[in-house]
Amino acid sequence: MNKIIFNKILQRLKSKELKYSVQKDVIILNMDISGVIGKATIIIDILDKAYVTYTVMSSKVDEKHRALVAEYLHRANYGLLFGNFEMDYNDGEIRYKLITDCEDNNLSDYAIDRSVILPCLMLEKYGNGIIKLMLDFGNPKDLIKEAEDKVDK
Repeated sequence: MNKIIFNKILQRLKSKELKYSVQKDVIILNMDISGVIGKATIIIDILDKAYVTYTVMSSKVDEKHRALVAEYLHRANYGLLFGNFEMDYNDGEIRYKLITDCEDNNLSDYAIDRSVILPCLMLEKYGNGIIKLMLDFGNPKDLIKEAEDKVDK
């Protein structure tokens, strides 16, 4: 773990007055997400020259819905510039992963803010479709169009 990166992130979170905890060299935040998602847990894992932000949905996908949700997430991932959705087929956990490069410990406040905010925005954008599929409403192709058309208007 890179202590310089770790301390820069902690300093920024404190300046934004965000509540967090530190457990085994990772930073954990609980965030409210607009829309049906409600809440998510953000886990920031600091590596040597980068850090990974995992934003984890509080709800898990039942086994019978995982294939449809996986298709939806693959459709959502296509064309994303920063980060991607992942689903654990073993337990149905969905998360958005974003990697922030910190070569030479060069890390701006903007980069830290984006690494926390962007995954939350992605859960807001695509969350309704995920929940609809978990409740047997709609199909992945139409729900992706709905999510992307709504934001683009």
